[in-house]
Amino acid sequence: MMGNEDMALGKFSVLFIGSSGNLDQCFKHGSASAQPGGIYILDIKEGQEAEPQQIYVQNSPYTVMHAHGIYVSNKTDRLYVVDHLGPKSVIQIMKIVYNKSCLESKVWSCTDPVSLLHIKTISSHLFPRYGINDVVEGINESEIYVTRWLPFPVPEFGAEGWSTLLEKINPILNSIFVLLGIPGTLVYRCNVDKGECEAATDRIFIGSNGITISDDRTTVYVADPTRKQIALMNRTDSGFLTLESWIYLQYGVDNLEIDTQSGIIINHQMGCMDRGVREL
Repeated sequence: MMGNEDMALGKFSVLFIGSSGNLDQCFKHGSASAQPGGIYILDIKEGQEAEPQQIYVQNSPYTVMHAHGIYVSNKTDRLYVVDHLGPKSVIQIMKIVYNKSCLESKVWSCTDPVSLLHIKTISSHLFPRYGINDVVEGINESEIYVTRWLPFPVPEFGAEGWSTLLEKINPILNSIFVLLGIPGTLVYRCNVDKGECEAATDRIFIGSNGITISDDRTTVYVADPTRKQIALMNRTDSGFLTLESWIYLQYGVDNLEIDTQSGIIINHQMGCMDRGVREL
């Protein structure tokens, strides 16, 4: 298990972990040069000392995954993964099938406690290569929101693997936008059934990053690490997100998860810019 970027809690105390195989390698030299990533699960019940185990996606058209942000919907039992394929970046949608009798035992009593079935791949010309970051399920399983963290696409073989002048310039422009604090990214809304995506926000983010959503699916929180802020956004009837307010922080944060019982937003360790688990 290498290059773990994001994690999400499913049912039966199953923690899902997304492995990229080394995101830094992907961004610098392309996904083809990185180790294979994938999805791992871990039993986090108290007293367990089990190692994470990889689960493979059945019926997937792709043999290798380079996972970035992930989201587990405990309402629809679906797993959503930002996957950097190299030629393009996409959202993989999978059905989670829990082996209930195995998972309810004190120690998992089988070799296949969870299965993943590939449902659909969402791709869009709006998604810049290596430039989408995280994903959440919207009001229902037909809607997802996807964050874009880079204004410009990265070459297929990474920032150092450019072959044209434009490919060389784009990574430089990404850095300039961050240094100057230029808002150049946004959040997309995709219709899963139609496979179509559109802008769900104005271009207000320097780099929209981690994203999470309230239990009633009406409030979306989007991290902008460069700003050291989290945008609190309301979902309109059309699915567009309107900014209600900014949450100001002392540090930049990445991956966000919300505790639906307490309403507390957590920035967890795998995505914290200065390391650590924080309650926001």
